[in-house]
Amino acid sequence: MKSKFFLSAVLFFVFCANGFSQTILAPDLQCVVNDQVNGNITLYWTNPPVNPCGAFVQYTIYASQTGAGGPYNQVAINNQAATSFLLTGYYASSPNWWFYMEANYNCPGATILQSDTVNNLNPVTPPIVNVTVTPNGDVIFN
Repeated sequence: MKSKFFLSAVLFFVFCANGFSQTILAPDLQCVVNDQVNGNITLYWTNPPVNPCGAFVQYTIYASQTGAGGPYNQVAINNQAATSFLLTGYYASSPNWWFYMEANYNCPGATILQSDTVNNLNPVTPPIVNVTVTPNGDVIFN
C-alpha cells in the first residue's frame, strides 16, 4: 500500500514539475477602437501576471470578420510589455470584427486560457421599460 502511494506521489510531482499543472492566463481585452478615417482598428488590453512556468513567447490576437464562431486569423505580438496593437487596414477590409487573445509561454503541457471575445460593433442600448427606486435608495432598471 505504501509503495502505491509513493509511486502515485512521485508521478504527481513529476507531472506538476514538468508544467502539466500550469495555467497560462490570457490578456484582458479592454477596448476596441475603430479608426474609420484611416481604416484601422486598435485593440487595448491589460497583461496577465508574468507566468513563472517558462519564458514569454508571444501574445496572439485572433481576429474574425465572420463572427464569434470564426474562422480566425492570427496576429503575433512579440513584445511582452505591449498593451495595445494597431491592426492596419482591418476596418477598411470589413466593418465587423471579433477578437480574442492568448498569452504563450515556453511551458510544454500548460493549459492556455483565452480572453473574452469582443467585437468592434457599437453596443446596443437596451430599452428601459421602467425604473424602480427601493426604500434603501437602490435603483432598478427593467
